[in-house]
Amino acid sequence: MITNGSKITAVVEKWQNTPEGKKNTVEGIAQALGVPVQDVIGALKRSGHYNGMSDSEIKKSLKVGETLVLKNGKVMTEEEAKGIDWGEIGKNLWKSISEGVQGWWKGLSGDTTFHYFTKISVTNGNPQICYILNKGEGWEPYGVQDNDKAATLPFASYLARVIDDWHKRHPNDPIRINDISRPGGGPFPPHKTHQTGESVDIKFMTTDGKAPAPGAYYECRTYDRQKTEEFLILAIQSVPEGWELRQVNFNDESIIEKYKNIYTNSLGRPIIRYAPGHDDHIDFQYRRK
Repeated sequence: MITNGSKITAVVEKWQNTPEGKKNTVEGIAQALGVPVQDVIGALKRSGHYNGMSDSEIKKSLKVGETLVLKNGKVMTEEEAKGIDWGEIGKNLWKSISEGVQGWWKGLSGDTTFHYFTKISVTNGNPQICYILNKGEGWEPYGVQDNDKAATLPFASYLARVIDDWHKRHPNDPIRINDISRPGGGPFPPHKTHQTGESVDIKFMTTDGKAPAPGAYYECRTYDRQKTEEFLILAIQSVPEGWELRQVNFNDESIIEKYKNIYTNSLGRPIIRYAPGHDDHIDFQYRRK
C-alpha cells in the first residue's frame, strides 16, 4: 500500500506477499483502502481485465500487478486515477467509426448524386430511369430542353461524380450537357442510343470557359483540345468497378489517335472513336461490364 496525499494505492503483488493477501486478496485490498469489497470488485470490472467473470471468479483470478487507487474517497483503476476514461474513449471511438461508416454509406448510396439529380415517379417504360439532372453547380444545359435528362441511379451517380470533380478542378468551366434519356427510357429520335438512361451528350471544352458557337470543334476558335482531353480522361478514369464506358464518340482525330491504345473497353476496342454526327459534341455510352 502506498499513500500519497489524497491517494492510496494498493498493488496486488504486495498483498500476495503476505499471509492475509494469499488467503483473500480482494478483501485484503478492500481492508487496506478502507472501502467495501464491492467497490473493489466494481473497479476491477471497469479495468476490462475480467470481462464476463462473476464476482467469485474475479476473486480467484486477480492478476499479479493489478493496481487500484483510492482517490477522493473513490476506488479507481490506475487509468481512471490518471484521468484516462476508457468508457469515454470507447464511446468516442465508436462515434468516429459510426461517422466513418455513415460517410462511406452516403458515398456508396450516391450522396453526391442528389446534389445534381432529383428522383421522380415514372409510370411508363423503365421505372429505374427516374433520376433527373436538374440542379447543382458545375454544369449547364445546352441545346433544346425537352424533358431529356433522365438517368438510372448508377449512371446518375457516375455523372454526378464527374461533374463534381470537374467543378473542383475548373470552377469557371461548367460542363455543358444536353440529352441523356427520356423518363422511363425508350426511343429518342434522332438518337440510336439514349434509350436506357446510360448515355449523355456533352459539349467539348473551350479556352475561355464559355459555350461554343454552334458548329464543329474544328470551326470553333476557342476549342480547347488540351482541356477536352483532360475532361475525357477524368470521365474514363471515374468509372467505378464493374462498369465501363463502352465508347465515347468524338471526331477529333488527334485525340482518337493519341488514346486508341491507352483506353480500351472490355472487348479490347478503343473507347474514344469516330462516329458520324459527333463533330460538335461528345457522346458517352455507359454500361455494366
